Amino acid sequence: MDGDRSASYLTAAAALLVDMRSVHLATVSEQGVPHASVAPFVCRDGAIFVYVSALAAHTANLRACRQACVLLARDEAASPELFARPRLTLQCAVAEQARGSAVWHAVLDALEARFGATAATVRHLPDFVLFRLEPREARIVTGFARAQRIDGAAVAAMCRAPEGA
Repeated sequence: MDGDRSASYLTAAAALLVDMRSVHLATVSEQGVPHASVAPFVCRDGAIFVYVSALAAHTANLRACRQACVLLARDEAASPELFARPRLTLQCAVAEQARGSAVWHAVLDALEARFGATAATVRHLPDFVLFRLEPREARIVTGFARAQRIDGAAVAAMCRAPEGA
């Protein structure tokens, strides 16, 4: 693959990380039962962070299996051809972040800046848990016959700057 085309895939992946405000999470239980869900996110410090309720099935799955697949997909209304809908799929390692840690405060500040009052409210709910989803590998689709594998380190580099930087 030529450099220009590879650069365009990286640009498309970066745009999805900036433009999308929620991720689709694919997790699996200890019994091997798959579960799909959605969560708001922020991208920073080389990872995607989600702050989710311990009452949700995906939280138990993230704690038990320590891996997840994340999907960011362009909105259907902005995708004239749904068979070739632009999307980024990430295989991620999962780590729970300690409540009250420096990382926890920085990410919750970023969530509040991005999502406002609701994020400020859930910040104080004791059942919410912060997870770091570290990209290991990715696949970007930008149209028919336009798909490319992207190294997880390249995606992590896209998530280095604080949200909105």
